[in-house]
Amino acid sequence: MSIGKRMKEKRLERGYTLVELAEKINVVHSTIIRYENGSITKFSIDQIEKLAQILDVSPGWLMFGDGGSKIQAVYDRLNEPNKKTVMEFAEFTLEKQEKS
Repeated sequence: MSIGKRMKEKRLERGYTLVELAEKINVVHSTIIRYENGSITKFSIDQIEKLAQILDVSPGWLMFGDGGSKIQAVYDRLNEPNKKTVMEFAEFTLEKQEKS
């Protein structure tokens, strides 16, 4: 399941409309639609953390879907600058993979 699908699942479980969630993270509702349908696949660490907090899930679950993964355990222990570095590297690697 993609990050957008997990986000939508939790948004609906929590009873938030697109507009309500958008207001909580300071974006327009069309951005939430694009997150959920996969049109936007790059999320800043700040957005991931805001969404996770609002949706009452861990950032790791939102990104990867399983809170018990080894990569998540390592990521959770990193400080903010290193989290940003890991996220940028992961996004770069994924882009490269998708172009291959």
